[in-house]
Amino acid sequence: MKKKIKSGVCLLFFMAGLPCLIVALILGIKECPPVRNETDFEDYIAVLTAMQIDWEAPKESIKAQTVIARGNFYLQWEKGEEKQKAEEAAKYLKAKRRIPFFLERFHVFLESAEETRGKVLALNHEVKQIPFYAVGTERSRDGKELLGENFAYLISVDTIQDKKSPFYVNGCYFELKEFRRLIKKEYAGFEIKDAGEIKIKETDRLGYVLEIQAGNQDFQGEEMRELLKLPSSCFIVQTDKEMIRFLCRGVGHGLGLSQWTAGKMAEENKQYQEILNYFFPGLELIEVEMQKNE
Repeated sequence: MKKKIKSGVCLLFFMAGLPCLIVALILGIKECPPVRNETDFEDYIAVLTAMQIDWEAPKESIKAQTVIARGNFYLQWEKGEEKQKAEEAAKYLKAKRRIPFFLERFHVFLESAEETRGKVLALNHEVKQIPFYAVGTERSRDGKELLGENFAYLISVDTIQDKKSPFYVNGCYFELKEFRRLIKKEYAGFEIKDAGEIKIKETDRLGYVLEIQAGNQDFQGEEMRELLKLPSSCFIVQTDKEMIRFLCRGVGHGLGLSQWTAGKMAEENKQYQEILNYFFPGLELIEVEMQKNE
């Protein structure tokens, strides 16, 4: 009984420190009547960051991710496309509140949002889209090489520490019939008779697959990753007649900020500004406001 009372008191104390909108997301809008005539989208940033990074990550790496989350959300907000992301945040938080360590850990995201409030990454005062991923290879990918001149601000940097991650190498196995079924869900005309009909045609210099042939069709590496739910498009393929093995390196697309390397930098007492400057030396931190009159 005492434990239940203590938990209830902790919950009330915790809720008292939350922005009104976050309380509404957790408990329902009736628990938080409107008290202002504008929506401050800054209230969403802690939740969005929590959706994007391991909750056990060091705080300074969470703060770096917070700046990225805010900048990407700001670009959606400018286009009037923020509603869907806000709805995703609401669903995520309502589900997460049932996890035992929610109360003791979520405050780190709130603090990170407040301590970086308004800060985003920009080039010549233009807010830039910043990709991120969990674990990469020995270097991050080059934005100009992959996506063209408009993404030249995403330079390739050393992420050799990613190789120490327990998630660095993953083997994904598929029987031929299961492989065929997964592809045909999206491509009804897909046909393959033998696992030997899978050939990697092109990779980038880090080993990420750019083009792969499977049966009667060609696919982009990232497309194959999505179709099969692979951890990464940095893979090699090993086959026999009825079995296919994708040996993947890393988790994610490898472009932008590596959360694993960022975490290791934070453990070495690097501040979030240093982490962001390491990955994006050509960008600057500026402040923006995200408020909408209702």
